[in-house]
Amino acid sequence: MAIKRQRSTTAEWAVAGLAGAAAVYAYAKYKYSQCNVKLLHAENTVAIVDNRDESGKKKTLIDIMNEGCPSLTDSGKAFFYPTPYLWSGHLQTVFNTFMAKKNKPGDVKYERELLHMKDGGNVALDWAPSFESVPKDDRPIVIILHGLTGGSHEYYVRAVAKKFTSDDFNFRVVVANFRGCGRSKLTSSQLYSGGYTDDIRQIVKEVHSRFPNSSLFGIGFSLGSNVLVKYVGQEGENCLLSGAISVCNPFDFVKAAENMEKPTWANRNLYQPNLTGALQRMYFRHKDSIDGSKFGIVEEEIKNAKKISEYDDALTAKVFGFESCWDYYRDASSGQYISKVRVPLLCVNALDDPISPKDCIPYHDIENNPYVVLATTDYGGHLGWFTSGSPTPWYPQPFAEFFAALAKYDNRRQTQKA
Repeated sequence: MAIKRQRSTTAEWAVAGLAGAAAVYAYAKYKYSQCNVKLLHAENTVAIVDNRDESGKKKTLIDIMNEGCPSLTDSGKAFFYPTPYLWSGHLQTVFNTFMAKKNKPGDVKYERELLHMKDGGNVALDWAPSFESVPKDDRPIVIILHGLTGGSHEYYVRAVAKKFTSDDFNFRVVVANFRGCGRSKLTSSQLYSGGYTDDIRQIVKEVHSRFPNSSLFGIGFSLGSNVLVKYVGQEGENCLLSGAISVCNPFDFVKAAENMEKPTWANRNLYQPNLTGALQRMYFRHKDSIDGSKFGIVEEEIKNAKKISEYDDALTAKVFGFESCWDYYRDASSGQYISKVRVPLLCVNALDDPISPKDCIPYHDIENNPYVVLATTDYGGHLGWFTSGSPTPWYPQPFAEFFAALAKYDNRRQTQKA
């Protein structure tokens, strides 16, 4: 009887093992079935003149994407599979910080230029490839706007810069470092904000005047995407960009701030202290250039801030003339400008983004503007989107495909609704 019992136990373990493996397989299959890229757009997207066709033939924006953006539209390729051990939005988000520290910026060689702004401030423009290695020509140009307190050194910026400038796409990029960012010196009495668009407006005009025969595009990440979308909406039909990409845009600063102030462990221990601390370090690095008495700044309030909203109350709102951080947030939010966008705009968000939550996305306005396409993934976090066992970012390829597809069309000057 003992021998029979042992055989029975072994068989039971084998069955249990197979059942467990089947359960894991079924869960993985279900999990990955949710990984397709989902697109939202108007029923009739804008029609754009084909620059290669003398007859003036047009194609709709979604047809252009179907033709040239397989990473976003091809049912066999439009997937984002997260790295197995980075299965949550929080893990994806935190891992981006790890990659930023692990990877050195030597993989992209920049040439720095200081652009003087109308109010006396400076913005550091980092170009790649350098003009010494690749002289001025008519290749397409991408202006890159980074996130909060970031710069051209950030991992996500270098990842797209490397892809855009590769032999496969052959673009030129210029990273517009916000005032005081990217190891640049602050030469004005103000830093920057998520709603201040005067600098990007002057930068676009300057680049366009130097390269009038180049297609000009813009891509923004996080706070930079909000600035970019607000600018594009403000410019409307006069926008000099041939297209834009918004990445991890919070869209609604009020909702995003309210989400950040929820008493969760991640907010208390990860996002609020790290993001607020980065803002504080930036202020104290440049405080000698900021006229605190002019704006009524109380340095102790900045130093004691524990939340982003407290920092913005103590500094950002005062410098930019708002009664409170909430007034600033309402004014800065780019979602209210989506309906005014008149150049092809691709918005890309992960639905598990803990910084720019999905309920901030202006779905209705996007679906009713023929110039805008929203691409969402269920996973990816905030500026994460790491895929494969050895984590690599998913987004450089689809972003480069989108701009390369648009570069074939004269979409800056001749557009009309299909």
